[in-house]
Amino acid sequence: MKKLVFPILGVLMFGFSGCMKPGDNISNLELPAIVGVSYETFQPTIITSVGTFLATELQSVLYTELFEGDAIWAYFSVNYDQPTASGEYIAYDLYYGKVETGWTQATVGGESTAGDFDIPIENMWVADLVGNMMFFVFEQTVPTDQKMTYELTYDGNETSEPEIFIRARKDYPKGSASVGTLQYPFAFNMSSFFMTHKDSDNWVRFKIKYKTGVDDEGIDQYDSFNDGSLIEIKIE
Repeated sequence: MKKLVFPILGVLMFGFSGCMKPGDNISNLELPAIVGVSYETFQPTIITSVGTFLATELQSVLYTELFEGDAIWAYFSVNYDQPTASGEYIAYDLYYGKVETGWTQATVGGESTAGDFDIPIENMWVADLVGNMMFFVFEQTVPTDQKMTYELTYDGNETSEPEIFIRARKDYPKGSASVGTLQYPFAFNMSSFFMTHKDSDNWVRFKIKYKTGVDDEGIDQYDSFNDGSLIEIKIE
């Protein structure tokens, strides 16, 4: 198991080795995940949108660096020709980085919240859902040592397909290092929003917007995640 350091993400190439043989059905995966524990084997697991995998390599950091429910970004390999005796699959050669989850509580009010939540976000992608945790990655050009706080807001009058706004502010003290464009992975627990906005069939539908800057007339400019596509989630 190897630990990645955030917030800087890049295109990473890993060589996978270990118990795998040529010809095995091997997948190399890069996924957001939630740390779990198997209560049959008491071994750590990683829960992803494509399944749950045993993560025995996390045993040495469980309850010290990582805890059940932590959000991580995981790079690992799975050999689908080698399940365990219980039918589970193992995450081999696992790299991970913890994902920030210290968001403010989602608030009602659309984009019209506290004025200090006005730092532009340049790009946003991923929006992968694992349980009630929704993962995002986005870019910001700020001092490389700058700490940030994020919030979700939405218009409480829109009960059907509301727009969720992701907003950012700089924490104090302000960063003093050189400015760079950094990629940040974040996750937000959407359970309270899901319970408020699900329909009679347990579907939640919404769009995500974020501020990209201000035009020459001082008007806030916004962009939409995934070209404004509607996100539809069935709550189990």
